[in-house]
Amino acid sequence: MKTESLLAYNWLVGNDANHWSKAFFKDTILCDIVCNNMCEVFNAAIIVAQDKPVITMMEMIRNYLMTRLVRKRTELEKLSHQIGPKVFRFVEEIKQESVSNAILSTVETTLTKKCGKEGHNRATCGKMGEGTDSVATIEGGSQVEH
Repeated sequence: MKTESLLAYNWLVGNDANHWSKAFFKDTILCDIVCNNMCEVFNAAIIVAQDKPVITMMEMIRNYLMTRLVRKRTELEKLSHQIGPKVFRFVEEIKQESVSNAILSTVETTLTKKCGKEGHNRATCGKMGEGTDSVATIEGGSQVEH
């Protein structure tokens, strides 16, 4: 490390390894809310089996789990993508936002290059009306004129 980056080496030596080395990180959960929620859901699902004899209760739990696995598998087979629906929607929203930003950035760059001014807008462009007007269509069908 010392040969790669002296600055990084000095930072590592100057700080306690508990703060930067994975070997010293605790592997226990500081908040048991995830585990607690899973237990609550499981207990709610098997509540009808709790007052049954042990063998019957185990059979009901097995039946519940098998039915749930089949139902989830069927739902997953209907998906047209490799990730879950919530994550897929989130990724699609981010993708659309980035496409919109890229298109606007391209339009702004094109307009700035045409008039040669940084921070271009219609009010400050000296080339407006000199035959250099162009129209760019951006997402949603709106148009930006130059």
